[in-house]
Amino acid sequence: MAASEDSLPDYETFARHAGEAVRLIAGDVHRDGRIAEVGALNRQPGQARQPFSLVVVAEGEALPQQTLTLEHEALGELQLFLVPVGPRDGGMAYEAVFT
Repeated sequence: MAASEDSLPDYETFARHAGEAVRLIAGDVHRDGRIAEVGALNRQPGQARQPFSLVVVAEGEALPQQTLTLEHEALGELQLFLVPVGPRDGGMAYEAVFT
């Protein structure tokens, strides 16, 4: 079951875990990686949450854009729509944008 946007960690929470290990799961495919970058995006007037982008770098060949399970020791399991954005630091970078 996918988490609602309100139940997902916010910018500050992800930023605290930048550089930490994660695992991406797509069915029976598991890829080890890390939270490579958490970047604040421009906040619009009246916007309740700080918009941000999350970049995860994982080992192996690119997975297609899709909803993947991201496992993190402190954050638990999160269902995120991740888009491969190209090679980075010896792996494949995936991005999610939260508005």
